[in-house]
Amino acid sequence: MAWNLFGLADLVLAGLLWVMTSPGPLRVFATTPTSELLTGFPMAIVLTFLVPLSIALHVVSLRSLQLAKARRPGAPALASS
Repeated sequence: MAWNLFGLADLVLAGLLWVMTSPGPLRVFATTPTSELLTGFPMAIVLTFLVPLSIALHVVSLRSLQLAKARRPGAPALASS
């Protein structure tokens, strides 16, 4: 479970760094080269498809781990909504 949380934090940090190094009003760090290359094809696929897919897979994995932990004998039951 800790690796999933670490992976989610890594994705969030990568997104924040991308925004803070992109040319525009939210730019905080003036770096060379900028992250402008990620806005063109084929690198834009990473931002528009692979990052959301990675986040979804981390969330599904965390949910699966929670359910497996709840199904173990002697484990307290999860409250269902």
